Amino acid sequence: MAIGHNSASPLLSSTQQRLSPPPTTMMMMIHPRSVLRIREKYLLLAIIIIFMVISLIGMAYLPELKTSKVYLQYIKPADSLGPQLLGLIPPNDNDDNFNEIGGMQMVNDGHNNNYQQQQQTAILPPPPRGRFDDEKRLSEKIQQHFSQQQKTVIPKPNIPKSSPTSSPIVQSNSLDNHHDNVNNQHLVALYEPIRRQSNWTRIQLPNGEDGDPEIRKKRDKIKQMMIVAWDSYKKYAWGENELKPIKKTGHAPGVFGKTKLGATIVDGMDTLYIMGLMDRFEDGRQWIAENLDFNNIGSEISVFETIIRYVGGLLTCYAFTKDEMFLQKAVNITQRMLPAFDTPTGLPHALIKPALGTSRNYAWASQSNSILSEVGTLSLEFYYLTALTGDQIYYNKIDRIQTILDSLPKPNGLYPNYINPKTGKFGQKHISLGALGDSFYEYL
Repeated sequence: MAIGHNSASPLLSSTQQRLSPPPTTMMMMIHPRSVLRIREKYLLLAIIIIFMVISLIGMAYLPELKTSKVYLQYIKPADSLGPQLLGLIPPNDNDDNFNEIGGMQMVNDGHNNNYQQQQQTAILPPPPRGRFDDEKRLSEKIQQHFSQQQKTVIPKPNIPKSSPTSSPIVQSNSLDNHHDNVNNQHLVALYEPIRRQSNWTRIQLPNGEDGDPEIRKKRDKIKQMMIVAWDSYKKYAWGENELKPIKKTGHAPGVFGKTKLGATIVDGMDTLYIMGLMDRFEDGRQWIAENLDFNNIGSEISVFETIIRYVGGLLTCYAFTKDEMFLQKAVNITQRMLPAFDTPTGLPHALIKPALGTSRNYAWASQSNSILSEVGTLSLEFYYLTALTGDQIYYNKIDRIQTILDSLPKPNGLYPNYINPKTGKFGQKHISLGALGDSFYEYL
């Protein structure tokens, strides 16, 4: 039988072929998979919208936006609702309907006193404090402080003046005219007694035993905790920056890059010495002498953390032992940090690659500015380095930073958290005594 060109099946009768229309374009478009794809698109669109909404809400809490109209009009008023929402508002002190018995409020409803006597014997916790209570206490404490007629001040140390002619302090060729004019004789008189004493020996710390047996028990417990922590670190992560106590493995990535720099060793050395754990102190000293080296570090590390933890820790060990190895290590590490100070103002960057000498600020910092708590928390280590080595470059680096900070206008007498290393001006006016500003005020 001949097969025609009809698109219908040849096995069907002509009547059935006429009753079964060919598939149309619309019928071909309706397919379960195509419907699923449309749902996927809507789901993806919903995820994107939710992410954008969350991002916009989060941006409202950034320091730069604290002064925006949206924050001031909608978000800041909600901050004051905390005590009300949590029910932390105490009753009015003048309300005669309330008494405090056993730490809880009770209504004087005229019932016999047996009930009240039973409640007096109950030991109940006081109601939670609201934020207004803390603010009230803080305000009273501030007023009490300023009402004092006399201030308690630590007396200035009586440092004998030495002959300025014996100082080996030499001006660095890289210093500018401002630092070239610094009075060397003043520095000599200040630092010479610290640096030039010839009778320095290993410091013998006092025994410090307390007559109270309970205090001795607590001190022994603390010492035992230090032994456990140090021995565990040595067993599972010796030479690493940190120890993961649960996994019992070392951990290097962090503010010191990916290099194993024994941060825990340097951090713990002075504590070991003070506690008299000299065997463990000698183990740490040997590792530092043989392994601590910043010369070939190609990853970015924190300038601030390196100076306060490594340089500060090594200088403390030198002050305890007069071991020149600790001083040399501190000097070498500091030299590797100095390129971070090569900015138009002398304000250091936050991050540096020691092997390359390149530095930059954090990308997340406001307008890539330097951070107050970092640039302002280097003075103790740098001043002490000048005192010990006679190299004035460390003193000059800090003197330049302090000169800039002193010259800037300060809102309400406080320092904003961000400062531009190119212009020497404060960035946005966010101020904090906590993160980003805390250690600056501590070093003052």
